[in-house]
Amino acid sequence: RGVERTLALPQIVLLRPTLVPEVPVYASSISDEGERGVAGIVDAFSLDASGHPQLIIDWKSDVEVTAKAIEDYRMQIRAYLEATEIEEGLLVFVTSGTVIPVRRSI
Repeated sequence: RGVERTLALPQIVLLRPTLVPEVPVYASSISDEGERGVAGIVDAFSLDASGHPQLIIDWKSDVEVTAKAIEDYRMQIRAYLEATEIEEGLLVFVTSGTVIPVRRSI
């Protein structure tokens, strides 16, 4: 029921035809602080008309969400955004139907 409700959210309905689920992401970068690696699986990518990823979606099933959890999830999505050079993601809470946009730059 929660999945059906989530897939019916207005923001998600528009993206559904463009979604690709569970895409592995691996990247590394070097800065003054040292080397940083990112490895994970993006829950879903939305592809643009030419087939390039344009948006990251991270589905969460938390029943009660704390501000700390939201910030941690935002950091996770930002790491994926940086690794893929995509500008925007969506943090989607399946239980509540809440959708939080996340930008690559803070």
